[in-house]
Amino acid sequence: MALMIIGFVVETMIVDPYDYWGLPRIEGVNIYKPKVHTQLKIAKTGQYLREKPRTVVAGNSRVDVGFDPESTVWPSAMEPVYNFGLPGESMASVAETLTTVMAEHRPRRIYLGVDFLDFLVTSGLWSGFEDGTLAPRRPTLQEQMQGLARTTFSLTALMDSALTVLEQTRPFPADTRRDGFTPLEDYYAHVEREGHAALFEQRTRETVQRLLTQPRHMEWPMPGNNPSWVRLEQFLAHARAQGVEVVLFTYPYHAELMESLRQTGKWGELRQWHERLAAVAAKEGATLWSFLGYNSYTTEAVPKAGDRSTHMQWYWEAGHFKPALGELMMARMLDSYDAPTDFGRKLTPGTVGAALAALEAEGELYRARPNASSHRVAAYVRAKARDHLAQVDVSPPTPPVVAEMSAKKM
Repeated sequence: MALMIIGFVVETMIVDPYDYWGLPRIEGVNIYKPKVHTQLKIAKTGQYLREKPRTVVAGNSRVDVGFDPESTVWPSAMEPVYNFGLPGESMASVAETLTTVMAEHRPRRIYLGVDFLDFLVTSGLWSGFEDGTLAPRRPTLQEQMQGLARTTFSLTALMDSALTVLEQTRPFPADTRRDGFTPLEDYYAHVEREGHAALFEQRTRETVQRLLTQPRHMEWPMPGNNPSWVRLEQFLAHARAQGVEVVLFTYPYHAELMESLRQTGKWGELRQWHERLAAVAAKEGATLWSFLGYNSYTTEAVPKAGDRSTHMQWYWEAGHFKPALGELMMARMLDSYDAPTDFGRKLTPGTVGAALAALEAEGELYRARPNASSHRVAAYVRAKARDHLAQVDVSPPTPPVVAEMSAKKM
């Protein structure tokens, strides 16, 4: 029995499915680690402390799959670079995690992605949030032991070790590298099986459902606060006090996602979000880049339904861009000589108004196209609105498609 337990522990440590120990990866055994995301915070915290990066790119899943620390876009003076994308985590959670790891190692610069959708909160989250202070939170001894048990001594860890070994033989293996980047190679299999159109439809329907079936706003007329705004402002102040430069950037939503926001009545709040971001960045001495827009990248044509051979250049689906686009974003923020000039705008309180006007004009031109995603999005919104019209939040701004249906119903 003792030998079995020892063998069990040795196997999970050698395979190290969550990259908890950071041991060398072995060809045919654990070069690819598909299960890191099941223990993400503890895994990425360990990776970050081992890498001791000069530069960090942080945010949610859009960062996780969109920025490659091994890209040639990074100047050698900024290396090593670590990808601290945390899929499924809110702006508040990302800020709290960064604050904690910075107590052990401070990078020189952090590129922090901000996601408009993270700032739309439910009334429950608004009223239940307690501001408090933002400070490093060191895990207790009990939490450390629980983490060790989950990653090394559990039956789940043993099973994930076996699955990790099996993953090595797949043509498109899933992985999270030691620099935090998730290449999403396994998505090529999804494209070949379903096509990009199916991935876009699934993501857009999920977004529409989220925005129409449960009211979410940046602000609510009741006591409380928005955790994303509070933690972002606290983190920027903390980073400045620590001597860490922060560059904020918005994600380059595909035009289909932009149209989803417009047709579910969130455009007014999107404008307000930009204006407040510019003010917050200026107040805390941070640079702000916006990559929201309608341009040759974000309006990339989605292959037709059933097309499983065409691979998009810039996007997996409406919410997640490929590393090729992340590289262009970084080149723009680094003012590289070959960076595209029609992609990305640096925002300040003095320029945000003109930038928003340009965004409106670009959107009008895009919606005039016969193949614009707005037509497809409208069908999704109408279908969801029929199911939930009685429950839909129609407080200003009223979703355009919902307002149209309400008028017809009357």
